[in-house]
Amino acid sequence: MFITQLHQPHFTQNPFLLHSHKAFIDGNSNGKGNGNASRTISVHHSFHKKAKYVGVRSMAGNVKAEASTTDDEETSSVKAIVTVKPTIGGLLSNLGIDRGLDDIKDLLGETLVLELVSTELDPNTGLEKDTIKGYAHRTSQEEAEVKYESSFEVPIDFGPIGAVFVENEHHKEMYLQDIILNGFPNDLVARREATISQAPAAWERRSSKIVVAAEGDERAELAGCDASVLIDGPNTEKTAGPNLGLRGYEVIDDAKTKLEAACPGVVSCADILALAARDSVVLANGPNWQVPTGRQDGRVSLGSDTTDLPGFTESIDAQKKKFSAKGLNAQDLVTLVGGHTIGTSACQFFQYRLYNFTTTGNGADPTINPSFLPQLRALCPQNGDATRRVGLDTGSQNRFDSSFFSNLRNGRGVLESDQKLWTDASIRSFVQSLLGSNAFNVQFGKSMVKMSKIGLKSGTQGEIRKVCSKIN
Repeated sequence: MFITQLHQPHFTQNPFLLHSHKAFIDGNSNGKGNGNASRTISVHHSFHKKAKYVGVRSMAGNVKAEASTTDDEETSSVKAIVTVKPTIGGLLSNLGIDRGLDDIKDLLGETLVLELVSTELDPNTGLEKDTIKGYAHRTSQEEAEVKYESSFEVPIDFGPIGAVFVENEHHKEMYLQDIILNGFPNDLVARREATISQAPAAWERRSSKIVVAAEGDERAELAGCDASVLIDGPNTEKTAGPNLGLRGYEVIDDAKTKLEAACPGVVSCADILALAARDSVVLANGPNWQVPTGRQDGRVSLGSDTTDLPGFTESIDAQKKKFSAKGLNAQDLVTLVGGHTIGTSACQFFQYRLYNFTTTGNGADPTINPSFLPQLRALCPQNGDATRRVGLDTGSQNRFDSSFFSNLRNGRGVLESDQKLWTDASIRSFVQSLLGSNAFNVQFGKSMVKMSKIGLKSGTQGEIRKVCSKIN
């Protein structure tokens, strides 16, 4: 039998994670409630009514397991025991007319919904495996705590559990103490996503423009997923022209420092980069997706390797070839460039479109909407600051949505390479298919997972860096 208990890790005095969070890409991202409708927190923290998908992620030092199971069974019966404690907010809320309704919902087993999330991806689709959900029934109540139980039939190939999501359906507030899983058929794998998620959240509170490899998302990872772009030094990828616009290195360093203090030599910078990029999208109200982990960090960073990256003036055919060489198709190209919805660019990378693109007329790129041209010229005067940064999704640059594609349709693309996604008939249909936010959100997660598998290191090819900006 597996007895797995998730509890507050011994190496921190504060709850690990507290930030707005959307559900995984499964259509369940319509949280309701008090403004924190989609909140992910660690155990030992209160959560509120309709706080959808409270996530308890397994981590080093907070997993206890004993195992015995048979290989000939197709499923294993798993019992989840949830312990919650009363809170002042919950007690005060029960002084009103809702108390009777709360008690009835408890007895009917309609208060807590548990959702088990596997760390493994579906081998057939490359996406996250279907989660397993079940209501939890109240089984006992004492002055200091209340226990709920739920039963699941878990396939033996479900894989290690990476998170337990808890949805508080009715009570105003609960304080989650721990979750025990009895009978889980696999060892739990230690995860550190809570710490990694905490860093972008903290930086987001300091600035509304947190971007971790998002403004050059396809550029940051297309060359490979070994975090070589983080290495300092002359003639490295970090100092090469195509990557000069990347920002957010402080976020990666912040997460790495915390992780090395908690569990040294375990989590790679490559994994941190992939997870932080995902969390930056989530913080901008974008989708969440299951990030495959276990990467190693590269030992080499060469500026010359950036020639594989798409340029801002390149034709669609040239961009397709570069993506295809990495195992990515035209759909991935359009989708990943769509990450520019929360990106920015320096004036120097598109100023030529505004003044010197043609030798006749007003000298501007004719694909720019005439009503948009004065706006761009005001942001980037001909003799102005070439390093000034401009949002690539005008009107919605701090929010992850599909308006980027609407802007392309309307001739309001900032970069020449972006606008070509619409003007090139061979690829326009992909843009049209992503004009709806839901379609874009789903496809973005899929394409990011595909991109995360490029150039993986194994064995002696890589290492786990102690500091992300230099090799060991």
